[in-house]
Amino acid sequence: MEGRAEELKEQRNNYALEIAFDALWSLSPVISVVVAFLVYTKIQGHVLTPSIAFTSFGPSSIARRVLISQPSLPSSSSRSTPSLMSSSPRSRRTSR
Repeated sequence: MEGRAEELKEQRNNYALEIAFDALWSLSPVISVVVAFLVYTKIQGHVLTPSIAFTSFGPSSIARRVLISQPSLPSSSSRSTPSLMSSSPRSRRTSR
């Protein structure tokens, strides 16, 4: 029963990390656009016009579609980690 409690604790931690990762991943396009516009206006000193702003959304949209499938591998592998981490060699010997 102790092993199951550890597994559930690790499962809860992994789900919390997965939620945080998904939230960060969902917000990353917005953050990258805001940072790009800030660099363009504040650091480089240009004026941000509507034509420049709307033109810049095209490449970021293409990049988002390409990168949207990237988090699936770490996300799906993190779901199996608690079960793998909580199983010890002793518990494997007794389950045979």
